[in-house]
Amino acid sequence: AQPVLACVIGAESLGDADNARIGDLDDSFVRTSARGGVRVCKTVVRPNSDSPVWRDCCELGELSAEDTVDFEVYDVDVFHADQLIGRASVPAKSAEGWHELTLPATSGHAAEYRGRLLVSVRVDAPESSGLA
Repeated sequence: AQPVLACVIGAESLGDADNARIGDLDDSFVRTSARGGVRVCKTVVRPNSDSPVWRDCCELGELSAEDTVDFEVYDVDVFHADQLIGRASVPAKSAEGWHELTLPATSGHAAEYRGRLLVSVRVDAPESSGLA
């Protein structure tokens, strides 16, 4: 197992969790976690954007190559529970790139494309709270 640093850089074309109210875009944040790890991180909320930029990194601890880093994008909802916009999972190995966000399939509904998320995962990286 080696230390893993996961960075959320930005997103584009996020699916509308605010039910298409005119002029009301999502107020989104990303929850990052790892299967096999114990650490969960959350970015700051980026208000009113369908293409937010975070540039936020998180040390997920010691992970093996078989582990997966999970990214979940949520819309903040003041009156109800935060709503999942979409989810992406990547292997716990060094890579940077765009990943499709999807909502999982439910009974009677296929998985749904909800935008893209740009992330960077670095293995054996020193602890850091931001991008270089």
